Amino acid sequence: MSKTIAKASLELNFQARKIWPRASALAPMILMTDPKRLADPQAILDILPKGAAVLYRPYDARAIKLGAQIRAACRRRGLVFICGGSQALAQNLSADGLHIPQWQIVRGKKLRRPKKNWIVTAACHSYAAIQAAAKMGADAAILSPVFPTESHIGAATLGPLRFACLVHHSPIPVYGLGGIDSPNAQRIIRSGACGLAGIGAFSE
Repeated sequence: MSKTIAKASLELNFQARKIWPRASALAPMILMTDPKRLADPQAILDILPKGAAVLYRPYDARAIKLGAQIRAACRRRGLVFICGGSQALAQNLSADGLHIPQWQIVRGKKLRRPKKNWIVTAACHSYAAIQAAAKMGADAAILSPVFPTESHIGAATLGPLRFACLVHHSPIPVYGLGGIDSPNAQRIIRSGACGLAGIGAFSE
């Protein structure tokens, strides 16, 4: 992970605390797992600073086994372990939090936390989704894609100005996700976001 990304993440989180006091409880950076782009996420865990988060996104029958391995590594490294999708799986893996996909957010179902100190993030691609996430009770939104990304080639992007506008009007803290790297991280450094999330950003 480059020093530029690490510095940008910390600076964003520090500035966000002035807007949202709850940002102090949020990790400044979130590594997203992906079976195609990041076959072995544990290889990157050793370079993440203490206090960073790993968002585990299970895709197949190996979900529990791989998740348990990553969870154990996070404990050793002092990293926050967030599990995506299934609350049952998150509880099974003794996760520190839950990540909710956008399609679940728009249903408008109120969030029930099995643990009071759980960190709950929500995937968002629009302002309407951010509002729904806030209404549901999420702690933060992960808004994407900010820039063109390999995960969704050809998808429409928000761009730094639109991203900053959505962050400014958001009722909850927002992470930037999608195509963020050392050069363009500086383009959203004053956006008000509480941190950065990604895959390539932390494996540079």
